[in-house]
Amino acid sequence: MRKYLLIAYLFISVSLFASQITGVAPSYASKTLVLSTSHDGWHATKEILDSCVVAEDGSFSLSVDNPQTIQAQIDLGYYTGIIYIAQGKNYSINLPARKEISRKDKLNPYFKPQTILLSFNNLPIDDINRKISDFEDSFDSVWVDITQGPITTEKIDSAMNYLDEKYQSNDVFFSEYKHYRYALLVNLYSPKAPNLAIKNFFLPYKVNYDQPAFWESFEAIFTGFNMSDYLKENEELYDLSLLHQVLMDNLPRNYMDSVKTDNVKTIVSALRKDEVTVGYKPILGELTNLNGVRFSWSELYYKKVYIIVANSSLRESLSDIQYFKKMQDKYAEKCLFLLIFADEDKSISLKQVEKINKDFIFSIVDNPQLVSQLQIKTAPMYISLDKDGKIVKYPAEEPKHFVP
Repeated sequence: MRKYLLIAYLFISVSLFASQITGVAPSYASKTLVLSTSHDGWHATKEILDSCVVAEDGSFSLSVDNPQTIQAQIDLGYYTGIIYIAQGKNYSINLPARKEISRKDKLNPYFKPQTILLSFNNLPIDDINRKISDFEDSFDSVWVDITQGPITTEKIDSAMNYLDEKYQSNDVFFSEYKHYRYALLVNLYSPKAPNLAIKNFFLPYKVNYDQPAFWESFEAIFTGFNMSDYLKENEELYDLSLLHQVLMDNLPRNYMDSVKTDNVKTIVSALRKDEVTVGYKPILGELTNLNGVRFSWSELYYKKVYIIVANSSLRESLSDIQYFKKMQDKYAEKCLFLLIFADEDKSISLKQVEKINKDFIFSIVDNPQLVSQLQIKTAPMYISLDKDGKIVKYPAEEPKHFVP
């Protein structure tokens, strides 16, 4: 009997943490909804919590076991829906009408889905989603008051006291949320920014990886921060600040190797997993050339690959097209040459190569995976691969300097 009682107790204990997220959204019928959370502000350490296929009538249900309050996201195509999930709480949510990501946005490496806070049905007045929403309204109001006219420490202290009095709570997540929002207010005082906010709101505390307000404040405050030795009192914060400088291109990428703390190393590993750099092997899958012929990248055999990314509107690219033809003729036995057009209109690309063999000429319109796998952000750009399909140089030398 004790055995069955123990099993029942364990089941009840786990169930206490379980949250159900349900709703009805007909425009998402047969679509897959994915509920996830991120453990860093760069979304490198993303965790899938649950997923489901929306029924034909639009009904759906997602569940998660969370022993503490978390912020989660639902991928909605053009939108990303944000929801705060408290331990053991159930939510009935509304989704915005389904909006697909346009072809133009899919080809844009800078495109990010629009983030929205989801709406709810019958949300209790003390729920964390309502608390944060109401707090943000008041926060915006005091922000305006502080920034109208000279900014003083007295105005900032008064605003924080007002918010603390109005939004009293024993909820740890909400208290932490307020803490890092206050850091932004303190950082408004330019004579002592950003050091004052860092000293009072970051340096004495552990890095709060699962607190979204931490990351928003961190990005805003540490972006303008020139690292000082005193930050090393908090080694993990120092590592995170170092990584932030690397990601802003203020420091070389190899500085990521110098981080010492485990959690920041985990973020670095996740960021590098799909990083296009020397030794990275792009997953190109099936490609469609400008002749409309579809084939698998794995079927190709080559000693070396040289890729030219072009745009028809650029003078440099028009010159590169001529180099492409010459190199194909001259080094056919030594190297495979690929020409990738980053134009959004394939018809323009076709006009530029009317008299050229199109077997190894591609458009990102037909092959959007090239944008992400090669991280195409601009043209012209050049990449070289070895016989195993791994990147040798990124960026590679220009065509006029390239010799296989």
